[in-house]
Formats: sequence, C-alpha cells, structure tokens
Amino acid sequence: MTREIVNKIFNKLAEAEQPLPQSLEFYRRLLAIQAKVEPSMPAHLLSLTETEVSQHLRQGKPLLIWDNLALDWGEVLVLFEEVTSLIVEKLSPDSEEIEEPNQVATDQVSLEAMAKTWFEVGIPLSESPARDKEIKPLIAGTIYATLQPFLSAYSEKLLPRINQELWHRRYCPVCGGEADFAFLDKERGARWLLCSRCDAEWLFYRLGCPYCGNQNHHSLAYFSDDKGLYRLYVCEQCRRYLKSIDLRKTESEILLPLERILTLDMDRQAGEMGYKVGRNFAL
Repeated sequence: MTREIVNKIFNKLAEAEQPLPQSLEFYRRLLAIQAKVEPSMPAHLLSLTETEVSQHLRQGKPLLIWDNLALDWGEVLVLFEEVTSLIVEKLSPDSEEIEEPNQVATDQVSLEAMAKTWFEVGIPLSESPARDKEIKPLIAGTIYATLQPFLSAYSEKLLPRINQELWHRRYCPVCGGEADFAFLDKERGARWLLCSRCDAEWLFYRLGCPYCGNQNHHSLAYFSDDKGLYRLYVCEQCRRYLKSIDLRKTESEILLPLERILTLDMDRQAGEMGYKVGRNFAL
C-alpha cells in the first residue's frame, strides 16, 4: 500500500460520520501504527534482471521467499508490541488468547520463528514442513498485521515488474499469498485478485476458484447486491468465498484495502451460508 493510498484512506475515514464503527476505528488505529514503518528494499531484489523475473513467473515461483526478506527485527518487534497492545485495548481477547502474543512480544527469537511459519503456511502451494503446523488465529492475525506493511512495501517495488500475462495463478506473484478480495476492471471487466498479505494485484480467470482451482461452472456462482456493485463469488467444491467489486459501476475512487473493511457484512453473510474465508490470517 503506497503512502498516497494510506493518506487517502485516512482522509476518507476522517470525512466519514463520527464516531466510526468499531471495525473502522480499529482499522484506522492499526493503519496509523503500520504507517510509521519505512522498510528498506534488499539490493539483490532490486537488481533482478527482466530475464530472472520472467523465469520466476514461468516456473510459477513468487519473487519473494522467506530468506529474501531483509527485515529489521528490532523494528518488527516494536511494531508487534504495538499491534498486540491495540488488540488488547480494542478487541478485549480472553486472557488465554492473548497469552501467546504477549510472550512473543518479548522474545525476538520466538517472533522470527513464528513469523516464518506464518509466511510459509500462508503460501497455498507450499511444500514447506510449516504446512503441517497450526497457528492460533490471534497470533496469526497479529503477525499478519505486523508484517503487512513490510510485504506491501516489497510489493510496491516488485509488482510493476510483473508481466501479468505470465501468471494467472491462484497465488500472489510477489509473496505467494492467497487473495482475499477481487475487482473487475473498468476497461474490460477482467477479474483481478488482491493479495491478502502484500496488496499486490494480479490478473485471474473470470471463471475459476482462486482457492481450489475448480473451473466447473456448475459448482461456481456469485451473489450480487441490488446495484450489481459487489459480488460474492462462491465455490461449492471447496466451500470458500471471495468478495469482489465491479469498478465499471463505480463513479468515485475506490480504495481496495479499505473495501476489505467496508464489506465485512459480506463476510458475515458468507459465513451464515456455510462458506469459509481464505487462509489469510487477517484480524
């Protein structure tokens, strides 16, 4: 998420009716914490040649793997502590739930290990041993909120180098994460996915489940609101859902990261119908 997008989200929230709903106020506070981070980009990633980038894409390999992340763990730990404090203040989790995040917030070694597990578990087609590990929702969500600004900064630099026609895969070309939102573009109505972890956007098939790969139109469907602005894509094969917005029906500027929060009622409706959210570990 660029600094420009962050500022536009702050402005839009400031213009909204006050006080903000709890979900938006939490998001505003979280974004303020994340916005203080100014990640640096590793030189070896900036120096990737066009041939090397194309090779990664043709082989179905995201540009980022865990060992490529050059994180300042002191800075990460401070951010993790702030996110944990915000969760305690605004979400009031049970004492047992917050015990693990509180312990990790004082132990950099544990944080690094947990963050690596979270990153590798979050790659849908990963063959890492981390796939077999279970991460409790609250600790996963806290790590997600902590690493998101770092991953987003990487995405901002790397995404312009992605040839979208070489991808069309079910996971992010930058960090390998799953999508948690989608949009139909104004030009062709083509469907693009939004990465749950780094906010990268990538072109995907109009017909197809981005989670299990199902392309049988008999078991794929979508529900729409009265105006046709929002769509809830569902797959009967894996029982997962994906929220989407049709930009052809919008007049004002749409801030996609903010749309995740503005459409939380769609998540509620999907859950009531028995569909599951993706494995993005967002709060």
